Amino acid sequence: MSNISDKQRIALLADLLAVQENAGILPCGAGLIVYHKTIELRRIPIYEPSIILILSGRKTIFVHGEPKHFEAGSVIALRPTVLDMMNAIDVEGGSFVSLFIPLEAEWLDRFRTETNISLVQGSIVDGDWKQFESDTNLIEIIRHFLALGQVSLSEEISKHRLAEILLYLLQKDSSLFDLFSLQNSWSKKVRMLLEKELSASWQIKDVCKRLAVSESTLRRQLTEEGVGFRQILQELRLSTAFNQLVFGRQSISEVAYDCGYPSIPRFTENFKKQFGVTPGKLRSTLKNDLIDSDKKLDVIG
Repeated sequence: MSNISDKQRIALLADLLAVQENAGILPCGAGLIVYHKTIELRRIPIYEPSIILILSGRKTIFVHGEPKHFEAGSVIALRPTVLDMMNAIDVEGGSFVSLFIPLEAEWLDRFRTETNISLVQGSIVDGDWKQFESDTNLIEIIRHFLALGQVSLSEEISKHRLAEILLYLLQKDSSLFDLFSLQNSWSKKVRMLLEKELSASWQIKDVCKRLAVSESTLRRQLTEEGVGFRQILQELRLSTAFNQLVFGRQSISEVAYDCGYPSIPRFTENFKKQFGVTPGKLRSTLKNDLIDSDKKLDVIG
């Protein structure tokens, strides 16, 4: 492992931020989130395994009310979950900056098969994340990955660069795949269908027809997973709206309509109930000059 000093890390993180600012759309669905005000968020759903690099400021995740702090330079590997968090700005720089890299479950399965990586026998995953400290080698690998946004390369090359990041983290902790290990769920099948036409007036019977399953069977399967159809639909609409507000330049009314909310007051009420902030307050904390309107993420926060 190649440890680096705080001074070196700050310089490398600044360089990494500069690479992103000069890039186009980042590869593999990756994206940069920049807040210029500290913000606390509730019940943020993470739908895909993810890697997060804190570039500036501090991220706090609350577990049963207890805070877990991640400082600048921390790398967090997350499994799909729902989180309460706070993104605090750096006092000197005046911003909170984090890089999110979502990992598609299907790609992870192929990666594990192609690299012949097995789950660690007897490994116990404590919580929904693993924490790593960035070092010179990891920063350079991520810079190499981000540079793909400046050129037009194939998806295969992008995935190869992403695999380099994952392999390096696996060298640090070989049980990482235990965290990412997923079972295909009915709730995921429903979400994948709904997100194709999110503004449609979905009924559970429509979903059952598309998935070729009886309504009683689908309801039973979702109940076993601890969710209901309406809950999945509302959370997906709101989380998609969250992403569009963070990464897009559409107006709040346009975002609401695209996500199936023709009523702005109802959208605002449900959004605040879900995340603890109104759409307007969320927008006011963002540095939109760094946001690419074509960027979309499967994860938020």
